[in-house]
Amino acid sequence: MNSVRLNPELREKAKRVAAMQGLSLSEVQRRALEAYCDAALAPEGSRYDDIIGVAEGERDLSSRSAEVFLELSAAHDRRPD
Repeated sequence: MNSVRLNPELREKAKRVAAMQGLSLSEVQRRALEAYCDAALAPEGSRYDDIIGVAEGERDLSSRSAEVFLELSAAHDRRPD
């Protein structure tokens, strides 16, 4: 058996999460520690795999970055102060 010492603020946050999700405090702590370890041990470059490619928008934006920057700069310059 392991024990973890939490400061009062973190313990209260964890207790609120446990109550909201119908979990024990121990389960919240296990899940948090597992997520932390998974992220820390993830191979380099895979830490953002769950979010890469989920955004919608122009597909050629990176190839037009200079053009888009100039468009945004010009729009900013036209704004009244």
